[in-house]
Amino acid sequence: MSKQYKGGKKMSKNYGIWSLVAAAVIALFVGAIGYELLDSREFTQAELDTAKTNAKAEGVASVKVTEVIKEVPVNLDVKSQYIDPAIEEFLDELSDDKDGVIICGHNEYDIDQMQLKKLNDYNIEFNDNGEYTVSFDAKFKFLDKDVQEKCYKDYTVSVEYPKDTDEEPIVNY
Repeated sequence: MSKQYKGGKKMSKNYGIWSLVAAAVIALFVGAIGYELLDSREFTQAELDTAKTNAKAEGVASVKVTEVIKEVPVNLDVKSQYIDPAIEEFLDELSDDKDGVIICGHNEYDIDQMQLKKLNDYNIEFNDNGEYTVSFDAKFKFLDKDVQEKCYKDYTVSVEYPKDTDEEPIVNY
């Protein structure tokens, strides 16, 4: 035989009222803590200077001012500014080294028949002296109407740009 215990109507009314009171107290407590945590204000430089002056006049040793540095998004088109010129330097160097003829598979192609298929990875490294290096891994596709097979070739390239803009970049591949 199982036993069941049921509360009467009076008990359930008291339980509901006490639940509401407890919820209200918790909400007030959480709201007060949240207000204190979120209560921040930015001060102007004039307000900070006034606070420092008042602190010195009152004999306070120092006022510590903490500056918050905010990250500001910079709209920098890395591809057009660094990658595209490095790819052009590479193609010019490749054309000069190979006399304009590149072998892919069993066929010869002109530099004009090369097309960037995919830029797999790139890195730009800036030195303290104003020089920088652009490195990239790319897949090139060779196009020819007379050849049925498509040919692809991967290159790992680094282009070193000297500080002096009159000097030619150094291309390694």
